[in-house]
Amino acid sequence: MDVKVKIIGQTALIHHSGTGIDQSTAAAREIQEITAKRGANRTEADENRLRELECQRSIWLDSAGEKPTIPPQAFRAAIE
Repeated sequence: MDVKVKIIGQTALIHHSGTGIDQSTAAAREIQEITAKRGANRTEADENRLRELECQRSIWLDSAGEKPTIPPQAFRAAIE
């Protein structure tokens, strides 16, 4: 059975990608390196890079990896 759904946005949409749980990525390894530093060993640059990496791992991007998007599977799961 096919169902058509029209989605109209009224406000900002907050969502979180599940890619952050994949520990085999380069970003995950870099995060582990930064978080392994403790106390005075972690610099402000480390903190900034950590925030950037967490943001990158949290957002869904299109197939080209350029634009934020929401994959069809997320919509389907929400509807189901």
